[in-house]
Amino acid sequence: MLNSILLIVDDSKYGRSALDYAIDLARVHQARISLLAVVNIRLVQVPFILPMPGAGVTEQEGNIGTVHARLEQGAQRNLDEFRAACENAGVQSETSIVTGIISSEIIKKSGACDLVMMGQSGEYASGRGQRLGSTVESVVRGTTRPVMVTQWLHRPIGRILVPYDGSWYASGALALAAELARPQDLPVVLLAIQEVPADAERLLAEASLCLSRYSVTSRSIAARGPVDAEIVSTCRREQCDLIVMGAYSHSRLRKLFVGSTTARVMRYALCPLVLFRDRI
Repeated sequence: MLNSILLIVDDSKYGRSALDYAIDLARVHQARISLLAVVNIRLVQVPFILPMPGAGVTEQEGNIGTVHARLEQGAQRNLDEFRAACENAGVQSETSIVTGIISSEIIKKSGACDLVMMGQSGEYASGRGQRLGSTVESVVRGTTRPVMVTQWLHRPIGRILVPYDGSWYASGALALAAELARPQDLPVVLLAIQEVPADAERLLAEASLCLSRYSVTSRSIAARGPVDAEIVSTCRREQCDLIVMGAYSHSRLRKLFVGSTTARVMRYALCPLVLFRDRI
């Protein structure tokens, strides 16, 4: 059951896209949204490490206080904006603002929710090069809750793609996708990427049986080749609006969420990605 969503408040187009997705899910699942704004402690501490010729300790401390106050005011404005959007949509919400290391504060708060939502890029997660932003990666590593990472463009979710390899984490992702799909009867596309066709067919039969228990309709696709390319091409070809997958596996997907594969999937799929992880 999706009863509570932790939404990271971010003053960027990615953050606002995450807000729209959170509202969509909250409406469908009658969930509550917890809005969290984190004042980056590293930005507050900048005056200590910047050269300030002639400045005494008192002046530096005063400058730090000013920086903190301004950052907190900005975070509060964002919280108020997000809360107003939730109210206008008829969605219950609560707000909190903390100062600290962003990923650590998100992980602390995540234990009380069913899903963490954050933008792929912006203040809280900047995707650079071939890897995920350090905040996104740290949150996925540190929380046991599923993490939904959104692109800057919001669009309604009409079809869900689930790459499946038979691992425990892939099974958890499959069950989560079923829970997300069931209230609106959304179709699920199952993708098995295996070098041996018989292995792919076996996995797809297993996944299809699991979804049938949730009364969720599915389409099965077997593929071989580079994992990221197959996920992206299938997502586009099947016009999927959400990818749900395990953070680990027992195959070559094992380190998917910390390497270049996930970054490329998110960059080229142009839709949100949910990473399932329920074990430390």
